[in-house]
Amino acid sequence: MAESMDDIKKAIKKQAGKVNLARESKKKLSGLDEKLEVATAAMRRAAPSPKTHTVVSGDTLSGIAKQYGKSSWKEVYEANKAIIGDDPNKIRVGMELDI
Repeated sequence: MAESMDDIKKAIKKQAGKVNLARESKKKLSGLDEKLEVATAAMRRAAPSPKTHTVVSGDTLSGIAKQYGKSSWKEVYEANKAIIGDDPNKIRVGMELDI
């Protein structure tokens, strides 16, 4: 079946419209990628980095708390109860405590 020139022109315009729509969508997505990168970087700067302390001989929870500016040894203990156990006086050398 032979197509007329008008049919061919309409088909080309339709395809050109799809191409333009794809290009616009790509530009919008590119802009979103840039915004996402900026937002991610801002979140990384704003989020406090987790601190840990490796227990050495002579450490106490109160000394560790003081070293990191905590108000009480209980704050350090509560954050690490699963590691330390039921007795806060029984911290062991080598324990990695979250601060």
